[in-house]
Amino acid sequence: MTGTATAPRLLLALDCDGTLLDPTGHITPRVRDAVRAAAEAGALVTLATGRRLQGARQYAAELGLRTPLVLQDGATVQDPLTGALLHQDPLPAALVVRLVQLALEYGLHPLLQRITEDPVGDTIHVLDAAGEDPVMAQYLASRTPVMRGDQAGLIAATPIARFQAMGAEAPARALLAHVQERVEELCCRALLSAPLDYADFPLWAVLVSNGGCSKAEAVAALAARHQLTLAQCVVVGDWFNDVELLEQVRDAGGVSVAMGQAPDEVKAAAGFVVGTNVEDGVAEAIERFVLPALQPARR
Repeated sequence: MTGTATAPRLLLALDCDGTLLDPTGHITPRVRDAVRAAAEAGALVTLATGRRLQGARQYAAELGLRTPLVLQDGATVQDPLTGALLHQDPLPAALVVRLVQLALEYGLHPLLQRITEDPVGDTIHVLDAAGEDPVMAQYLASRTPVMRGDQAGLIAATPIARFQAMGAEAPARALLAHVQERVEELCCRALLSAPLDYADFPLWAVLVSNGGCSKAEAVAALAARHQLTLAQCVVVGDWFNDVELLEQVRDAGGVSVAMGQAPDEVKAAAGFVVGTNVEDGVAEAIERFVLPALQPARR
């Protein structure tokens, strides 16, 4: 197990896709060794990702992390081993109902990500019709567990962490524009997600979370639990859902780092830029900003 029994002096928060992971979806040996070295040197290391618990805990296990994870773009903070919730910011049920209707109007497949402390019950919920789309069926086959059926009962009974509308690029962009024009009315955040480099299915997604929900809010809450501030954080990301976190940590006097392949807007939000995820940019960030800061505490 990596880590230290002493109080952490620094929080290191890493995005997963495009940051921790290389273009094939794996952690390279150099990055793995750097993350473990940071934890052993006294850093509190977490993942701050758009992934659900099911999709993030494998990487936490590979790295030996036991720190709660910032998941679903800040909608939940959960223990990687037990699934216990430390923080949650669900979507209002009425908004989810409206988003499902909008997705169907735009010819997209609505997916619901529920909030649960049961790692086995960390499901994606889709309509039965999603399985009739060959590309969507291929996507769902790669995701477990998946529930199919009427979503109305689930919305009424279970808090929803995040809403996704998936399909082709054009309708996804159209729905995103529709939602973004009404963000104040809907009190939500919306983001477009392109297909991952290592995905076999060309699906675009509109991701919608609660208006006050963000990685920045969740990382700040996790830091505060350990008597740390954003000034004592090092955060690394590569996409638009990382912008607020990068800006807030930078402005607080912490270290915010954008990956080399990040869009210009993301780089502008960060205090520093490192190599790409092909070039082990996360390892570079740790070697430049984390290990030197912890050097006096190393034994």
